[in-house]
Amino acid sequence: MPFLSHNELTVLESLHDSDSGISQREIARRTGLSVGLINAVIKKLVKTGYVKTSHLNRRSLDYLLTPEGFAQTAMRSYRYVVRTVKSYRGIQIQMEGIFDKLSGEGISTYYLNGDGEVAELIEYFFARGKWGALRRGMPLKSESNCVILNASPEPMESDSHKVVNLIQILSDPSVRKKIIKMEENLE
Repeated sequence: MPFLSHNELTVLESLHDSDSGISQREIARRTGLSVGLINAVIKKLVKTGYVKTSHLNRRSLDYLLTPEGFAQTAMRSYRYVVRTVKSYRGIQIQMEGIFDKLSGEGISTYYLNGDGEVAELIEYFFARGKWGALRRGMPLKSESNCVILNASPEPMESDSHKVVNLIQILSDPSVRKKIIKMEENLE
């Protein structure tokens, strides 16, 4: 199968996800590409055998994915899933390194601040019970031997407790490079 461009794959996916009789204008609206570019891409997809056309009426064409076109959309979905899993695994390795270090420093209680995907990942990682107790909320000022794991996009500080700003760590370019390197090594 020849390599398809991003625009070609985007149009294939739009055709795959749509009802029959979709217009080029509607494809352009859904994809954010111009109608002229949609026309050129569809012509190329027809020429390469990924799409067939049939007349709905004198003015409208129906675009049908061929088995090869379906295979391309399935392959793109597969590659997306693989990239996502590798990224997740890289983040997991990075976070486990942070938690192992904190645990080695004697930390046994962690307070999770924030919601969203990063917070859910942290809860999932801690469910194995490897690093100690994970609690929601904030510790009492008098509580010692604990760390605040901030999963909020807004960095936070505390006068009385160590804070680990997880999203900022994951966003750091040097950490991103490590995660990308880990993703490459996970193949």
